[in-house]
Amino acid sequence: MGRLRLLPVLALPWLAAAALAQPPGLLSALSGDQVEVLERGEVVVTQLPPAGGNGYAYKTFGLVDAAPAHVWEVIQDCEHLDEFMPRMVIAVETEQTEDSYVCETEIELPFPLSNRRNKARSFLEQLPGGIFKRQWSLADGDWDYHRHNGSWTIHPWGEAGERSLLENWMDSWPKNAVPDFIVNAARTVQAPAAFEAIRERVRGVPLPSVVTGSSGLHAN
Repeated sequence: MGRLRLLPVLALPWLAAAALAQPPGLLSALSGDQVEVLERGEVVVTQLPPAGGNGYAYKTFGLVDAAPAHVWEVIQDCEHLDEFMPRMVIAVETEQTEDSYVCETEIELPFPLSNRRNKARSFLEQLPGGIFKRQWSLADGDWDYHRHNGSWTIHPWGEAGERSLLENWMDSWPKNAVPDFIVNAARTVQAPAAFEAIRERVRGVPLPSVVTGSSGLHAN
C-alpha cells in the first residue's frame, strides 16, 4: 500500500530494558506478570467498561518480533484482511485519502448466528515515540452494530525498539444480542488467533522501503 509510509516487560531485568523504548503510561498499565506473559508469546486481555454501558469493550496486547514500521505494513492494510484474519470473509477498502480510508468487513459467527457486517472510517497516524496507530469508528448506514469503534496501536519494544508491542482496543455494541460465550470466545480464543495471524502475515511481508534513523525518516 502506498499511503502513509510514516516512520518514525519483563519482570526485573526485562522491565528496565523495555522502559527504554516504552511510553511511561503504557508500562504503568502492564504489570510485571503481564509482561512475562507477553514475553512467552501469549496475549494479555483486559476487559473495559463499554461506552454508555452497552455492549462490550476490551484491550488486547501482544508482542511481534518485528520493528513497528514492518508491522505497520500489515496493520494499515484493510483490503487484504480476509486473506489472513480469522473469521474475516469480506474486506473491501474504499474512499482512500492521504491518511484515511473506509473499510467494509464481514465477520463469520458460529451457527446459528448470522455474520456481522460493518463499515468504518479508519484514520492512520504516527504518534511521538515511533508509535503507529489505525483508529476507526462506525460509518453511517444500516450495519449490524449500534457502535463499533476500535484501534490498532504499534509501540516500539526492546532496548532498540527492534520489536513491537501491538495493542488492540475494541468497543462494540451489536444490534442483535450476542451470547456471552461468543463474547468470551472473542477475548480468549479469537484475540490470540488474530495476533498469531498478524505475526504470520508480518513474517511474509517484505521489509518496508523506509527506515527510522536518528535524524528521522530515510528512504532506502
